[in-house]
Amino acid sequence: MCEAMGEKASCTALSRRVQGVLYLENASRKRKYDEYFSSTPPTRGPIVDSHILSNIRRLKSELADIIEPDFGLLDQLLSREVLTRRQYDDIRSERRAAYRRSEAVLDLLVSQDQCDKFIVALQRTDQQHIVNFVKQNGGQTHCDINVFCTVDSIVVF
Repeated sequence: MCEAMGEKASCTALSRRVQGVLYLENASRKRKYDEYFSSTPPTRGPIVDSHILSNIRRLKSELADIIEPDFGLLDQLLSREVLTRRQYDDIRSERRAAYRRSEAVLDLLVSQDQCDKFIVALQRTDQQHIVNFVKQNGGQTHCDINVFCTVDSIVVF
């Protein structure tokens, strides 16, 4: 269009200015992105709530029956340093029922950090249903207060 009007020089200058503006906008976005991510360190809090460890202890017998320790869970726990090599070998080598191996694993969970790693290991081995079971306190929900809801308001007793 510029050439048809005989303004080739001004068209080229305009094109260079547009390219320059686009370059500056992209550079500005990249700089803002880099500044944001370099100035805010990643925060890594616990993956699970603090009550999860107590839920695991309370639900130990039920969990031992439904956890599948043999298809990757023990390997995940070893790689995440929840189990030592000796504990891994002891649990793996014993010829006992799967629920006994699960109980042995549950007995070794003593800290919140181990609990977090255990939850991730369950998720990585397609045992999300067990994570949900633990988070929901074995399917039993409980409230500290009684709540009665109506259409217009919420009444707390």
